[in-house]
Amino acid sequence: MRLDTKLKKKYEDRPADVQEYMAGLVDQLVFDYGEVNPSWELSLDMICDWYTVYVGARDDIKENGISFTDAAGGLHKNPSLGVMNTATLHIQSILRSFAASPYQKSKMKSLNKDIKDDSRYLEGIFNN
Repeated sequence: MRLDTKLKKKYEDRPADVQEYMAGLVDQLVFDYGEVNPSWELSLDMICDWYTVYVGARDDIKENGISFTDAAGGLHKNPSLGVMNTATLHIQSILRSFAASPYQKSKMKSLNKDIKDDSRYLEGIFNN
């Protein structure tokens, strides 16, 4: 079984949002690099874990709002805001190692003068 197929199955126990994101990320890595190198699996697992945390915090904010009032009437921000921020920073940091953001891809493209088909390159950015 190919590693990219194995990885997608590995994330089947995660929320649907996470499964969809990870499948898209794995597909993008195959598109960009021709394969998913087995040495990337730990980084992908960390992205999956942090994205699961992010989705949980996002869903909590959707359900409970960005603030709450305590028993004494004081207004406090939802702790999930901090959790979401931390998860976002970790995800972005790991994605940079794959050059998996549009900004990083544009930097990589400028270093690779052999890329001739801009439409295929841009399609990969905008579809993920």
